[in-house]
Formats: sequence, C-alpha cells, structure tokens
Amino acid sequence: MEIVTSIGQITWGVVLVLLGFNALIVVHEFGHFVVARWCGVRCDKFYIWFDAFGFRFFRFQWGETEYGLGWLPLGGYVKMYGQEDNPGEVRAEMGRAKLAVADPEPFPGPETLSDDVAQPGKTRYAPNSYLGKTVLQRMTIIVAGVVMNLIFAFVFATAAYMVGVEEAAPVIGDVVPGSPAWQAGLRGGDEFVMVNGNQARTFSDLIPNLIAAGFVDLQIRREGIPELLEVHVPGWKKNNDLQKTVGIRNEGTAKLTPVKEIPDQIKNPEAKDHVALYPGMFWNAMKAFPEGCEIKKIDDVPVLSGTELTRELYRKIDRPITLTLQASEGAGDAVESVVLLPIPMKTLRAVAGKTGENAGPESATPEFAMGEITALMDDCEAKKLGIEPGDVLLSVDGRRADPLRLPYEMRLKANAARLETTTPETATTETMTAGSTTVKLLVRKKDGSEKTFDVPLLQDAVGAEVVNPQDDIACSQLGIAYRIAGLLKKDGTVGQVSALTLVQPRLPKLMPYVGTSFCSLGGDDEKQDVEYIDLGTKVDLPFLLLYALQSPQLEEGTSVRLVVDGKPEEFELANAPAWFGANRNLDHVLKKKMVLIQATGWEACTLGFEKTVDSTLLVYSVLHGLVNGSVSAKGMGGPVLILGLAYRIAFMGAAAYLMFLCIISANLAVMNILPIPMLDGGHLMFLAYEGLTGREPNPVVFEILCWLGLFLILSLMVWVCLLDFSLIKRM
Repeated sequence: MEIVTSIGQITWGVVLVLLGFNALIVVHEFGHFVVARWCGVRCDKFYIWFDAFGFRFFRFQWGETEYGLGWLPLGGYVKMYGQEDNPGEVRAEMGRAKLAVADPEPFPGPETLSDDVAQPGKTRYAPNSYLGKTVLQRMTIIVAGVVMNLIFAFVFATAAYMVGVEEAAPVIGDVVPGSPAWQAGLRGGDEFVMVNGNQARTFSDLIPNLIAAGFVDLQIRREGIPELLEVHVPGWKKNNDLQKTVGIRNEGTAKLTPVKEIPDQIKNPEAKDHVALYPGMFWNAMKAFPEGCEIKKIDDVPVLSGTELTRELYRKIDRPITLTLQASEGAGDAVESVVLLPIPMKTLRAVAGKTGENAGPESATPEFAMGEITALMDDCEAKKLGIEPGDVLLSVDGRRADPLRLPYEMRLKANAARLETTTPETATTETMTAGSTTVKLLVRKKDGSEKTFDVPLLQDAVGAEVVNPQDDIACSQLGIAYRIAGLLKKDGTVGQVSALTLVQPRLPKLMPYVGTSFCSLGGDDEKQDVEYIDLGTKVDLPFLLLYALQSPQLEEGTSVRLVVDGKPEEFELANAPAWFGANRNLDHVLKKKMVLIQATGWEACTLGFEKTVDSTLLVYSVLHGLVNGSVSAKGMGGPVLILGLAYRIAFMGAAAYLMFLCIISANLAVMNILPIPMLDGGHLMFLAYEGLTGREPNPVVFEILCWLGLFLILSLMVWVCLLDFSLIKRM
C-alpha cells in the first residue's frame, strides 16, 4: 500500500509540474497567436514543445493552423507566415512571403495593401504575412507573449495571496560570524521593518533590495528600545559565494517539528548503524506530542521566542537544563518535562604509532594557531582601543589563545557566574571561579610589534556560530572575528592542512554537504572515507572542526587523517572534557518563525502587482549583478534544477506553487525581452532599426546575427546544464 501511495504522490507531483510549466508556455505563445490573428497574420503552426526533426506526439488541423505537441520540452512556438526563427530558413521564408513568388492568388491592388506594402521602393509582401504588416503591428505581435507572461505572473501572485502565503518573518535569528551584519551589531530577535525605504513584510524582502543597491539600510525594532534603530549594512561576498549577502539568518521559534515530519533514520535511535541525534528521554518526550509541541521553559525561565531560547541555552551552556514541553495549539494541554545534559564538543586526539611527531605525543590534543583578525564589531572596545583587522591575538590573561575554544571560554567569563563543568557520563560537576569581566589581550600588530590591551567583555553578546564553509570564528564577547592559521607544530611553526579524511565503519549519510565541491565519498560496504579538499591550498578548518566534526552521527573514536605540509597525520575523535556546544542538537527540530500573508479583493491584487514588479526587477538586478560580478554565473539554474525545485515546491501547498509560477513567469518575460537575436527582444531590436531607418535589415547581416544569437542561447543552455549535472561545481 505504501508503494501505491508513493507512486500516486510522485505522479501527482509530476502532473502539477507539467501543468504549471506548460501553462506558462501556452500563455506566452497564445499572446503571440491572438495578436497575430487580430492583425490579420496567417498562423501556420501552434506547438507546445518543439517538433524538432519533424517528430511530434500528435497534431491536428483547425482552420488554417496546425496545432500539435512536439517531443522536445524546451518551450513552444507559433509559426507565422513570413516569420522564421531558424537562421538557416530566414531568407527562404522572407522570399516565400514576397508577393512575386509566394502567393498564387492575383496580386491585390494598392487599395487593399497595407501602407508599408503599398509604398513604392519597398519590398512588397503578402498582406496576410507577418512581413506584410506595419512595424508597429509586428512589434505588438512580438511583445504580446511577454505581456501575457507578466499578466499571468500577476494572476498567479494574486491567487497565491488569496490562498495565503507563508514566508519567513522579517526577524533575525542569528548572524554570520565576521559578516557586515555581525560588525554592525545586529543580533537575534532584531526585526527589520524597513529595507532601503521599503516596508519589509518577509525575510526575503532583503534579497531584491540588496541585489539592486549592493547594501541595505535597515530600520530595526529591538526589544527594550522604544525607538527604531537605523543600521547601514553593506553587501558582502566571500570567495565562493554566488551573490552578495549581509550575513543574517532568519529566526527560529521554540516550536518543535512534529514526529511525523522527522526522517525515519532519526526516529529509530536503535538502528545498528545510527547514533541518535537526541538523548533517548528527549526523543520519548517528543513522541508524546505527535502533532508537535513547544518549549515553554528552560528550567524556570519562560521562553517566548527562538531568540530567548538561544539566549538561555548560551547562559547555561555547561549545565544540565530542564525543558518544559507543551502540546501545540489545538493538540490538548499535555505538558512534559525532560532533562538535557550538556553535549560535549568533539576534538582531535593523537593516536599511538600513527600521529607524526609534529602533532604532539600520544593521546595529546593537537593545537591550532590563531590566524589574523578578519573583522571587529563597530562599537566594541577592542576596536576603540586600536585592535585592527590583520592583527593576531596571541594570548588572553597570559594563556595562549586557542582559536577553537576561545569563544566558549570568553562566554563562560561573560556569564559572570561560577563555571560548572558537567560530563554526560558522570553527571558530576566541578567548580572553579570565573575570571573577571575584563581580560588582558596580547596582540601582535600588523607591523610585527606586540601590544597589550585590557578589554572589557560584552555581557549580552550571543555567539555567532560557524555553520557554513568560509565562516570565520567569532568571539562576540571580545568583538573580534578571526581565522585559523593552521596546525601548531612542536617547533613552534604553523603547518598548513591541505586535506582532512574521515574513516568510520558503515558511515551513515553524514550531512547535507556530501557531494559538493569540498566533500567526496568513497569506500565499500564496510567502510566509507569522507574526504574534504578545499579549492584553495588549505581546507576550511573552522567549518570542519567546529561544525562538520560535531555531527552527532560521528562516534567517538572515528579516525581522522589530516595532511599537514604534505604529510599525513592520524588522529581520532574524542569528547572534550570541559567544552560544550550550545544548541544541544535542538537546531535540528526547531521550526522557523513564519508569517502568513493573506488578502482578498483589491488588497490581494495590490500585493500581486507588487510581487510581479519585484520579481521582474529582481531578474534585471541579477542580470546586472552577473555583468558587474556581484552575482556569480555559477548561481544560474537550468531546466533540471528548475524542474526539481518545482517538484519539491508543488508539495508545499497551492500558495507556494502559485508564487513559484509567478516568479518563473516573470523570469520568462524578462529573458524573452532581452535584445538577443532569436528571442522576442532580438526581433524588437530589428524592428526598432527598421522603424528608425525606414528600411529592412540587410538579410545577410540579419541571418548572421541570428546564428550568433542561436550560438549564445545554446552556449547558455550547455552552461546551465553542466551546472545542473554538477559537471561544473557551483562552489
């Protein structure tokens, strides 16, 4: 029965995709067809999909037009008498439409010809041909397809808002370490109400404003501050980013995903090859709420939002916490409590007889060297005291600065309490007095000199976690972001790590980064190697050490091989005894904060019109970004990516799919109107030349330009298909 249900779901998804995309083809070509017939042009063919090489699924004749379904699903076309898109047939079709050779009927008299045809000195074409119409009429025919796409984009968007569009709320959840948003002091819980002078309804409103302007001027509503804050955040593009960002992520909630929505491999913590993502008692508590639940308290502290939840997790990062879970609205009043112990961070440990002498003695933890400071918060004391990007932090209160543990250690100091260290195995605590809230930093300046700074810690700073490749490490309590220079060798020099390989028996699917440019799988049924190789000369150590290796699916003892200065070094994963992660794997099940936008009548039409305009302008902004380099050409998507995305969105509800069709329809309108021969915009370009000069384009030049346009279009298709099939890596 499950197989039948799956087949039915797949079939329904395919049907929705076919209906949606073919609707876009039909409305575009129908625009050309209707206006052409209205102008008196004979239409020989109306085809959905292309009947290349004469092959088609079916055809039928109705009046003077042949209707059919081709076999090549790359669009459709209307074949008008006297108009030809095939560069090799252009001159032949023009000759066919000339009155002298084309029409067996008697020549019409001057009184029956259009003004263009009747004028002496001009080529005379059959009055029912495309070429026999005035320039204005032909322009109207050409532009009709684009207009229909825009009209239907508006229709789709309006219908979506009538159904109700659910999008991410314009509230910041956290910031990317070292990003412009982090430097500007934006924090979780900040709500942006205006972006570049425009009202912000959803989180995605940032994107078109950023792409168009290269920056965003935000008006921020922050809890506890009555006035709106005005913050300027410049765009930011790291080496492998596909487009500019500002470095913010949308806010989560304290609501947990219902059990039925969690993948089966997570539901089964007893599976032989799986390490459970959650402690058993937490999983059992979640099963008591099949319709989902919400975290109401951490210990005795109420949590009303994802930001408050995150803040409380950071405050109690090293202690056991008690979660109070309550059923979601409409699912009863059930309440349950569960204790979550701190989850230790994983670190590397040397292996006897395998680890080279550069990494230290057996069972020792390899040390990594601080890299240069990459960014500072705008208003932090460290920046005011003279610390700059390019400086290197050497020590904190007389102890060598550990780039991996520094944010955790400073967070504990800033908590201004006693430091409790808990291990899940023993559930015992040791206490030590926390340091003062001012620390002494020894910094090596860019000129090579060393200088000491007394820096007060920021008490309310919530950590910005490394979760993506190329993320810097941020110590928000100090207001600095930095990189890792490499592995610190025994002789005091820094070794460059060029590869990292994991080896674990019967490794489950590790994380969503498998298969991308920096991660590849190999091995047999008994073991798999996962190798991370950066496109540059070094691997991305912050991401690998602070995120990838922290996967709860990786067991203690997993073999890790580093290539340091060209030589392999063997290590294994080990739980750090006094170093804990903040999120306790809750980020895997927390829902994002969403906002429902629903309207009727004129309000829905207004929202639909605004969405259509925004979607259209966004395409032009992206094209401009491709030209000036602010958007990477590797961010383009071809038919495989777009159809795959459409298939997934089709199962997200009617509103999401209608909005997707609005965006695609606006894209088609813009792409078709580009001044490239073979496209509608190319035809308009030639017609504009004819209207301004009073003469037709030279047939030879016209044909050559059409061939060039075809080459450009085919080259673009090859490029996006190579991207779609990962033959060219996007990152």
